[in-house]
Amino acid sequence: MNEFHVRIYHPDLDNLSDRTFRYLLKRASVLIREIQLQEVLAFIDEQPHLDQADRQSLRDTVIHQIESQEAYYVDRVERSSLTILVIGSAVGWFILKQTLGSTLKDAFKQTATHDALEKVLLMPLGRKKLAEVAKAEAENANFGRIQVETVETEEIKLADDSSILRMNLELSTRYEAGKPFHSVRVDERFVVNQARSVGPPKEQDPAE
Repeated sequence: MNEFHVRIYHPDLDNLSDRTFRYLLKRASVLIREIQLQEVLAFIDEQPHLDQADRQSLRDTVIHQIESQEAYYVDRVERSSLTILVIGSAVGWFILKQTLGSTLKDAFKQTATHDALEKVLLMPLGRKKLAEVAKAEAENANFGRIQVETVETEEIKLADDSSILRMNLELSTRYEAGKPFHSVRVDERFVVNQARSVGPPKEQDPAE
């Protein structure tokens, strides 16, 4: 099975606060987990030997367990502009493989699903739907004020005939019209000016 990499790039975040960095990683975690989840759920829905109840049981199991598993790790972070390269795990596939026996009681359905799963895991290019799923999820991802400008997927061939599927996300920062984002120095003068602009507190009406 080919690896799945996500490259997150923002051209204007040179001086990055730890709060913003943690926020970006948190949103990336949500995105990568959802991509892996949707990839596995699509596989479950495609199995012709499973009825609706079987599919729902497998879906519920994967959805419930994937939240507590490691979905990715950070490979590297580059500065000047900000580039974060994260590598997704195959956690959704692992959960499905480990829970087939306890979820599907019918031996034929269990064997047929296991065989189909092994084909996906063993083929170098087994994750054929990943690029499509990843692009759709990324285009609808919520990064708050930081928005997704472009989403591109590419396949990187390796020497051992395997490949890496990489999704490139270019981000930008959303500013309100007429309100450019800027930093200020919080010193004594700043505090005094802010206090003057607010004015003295109103006296409370004794009748209230």
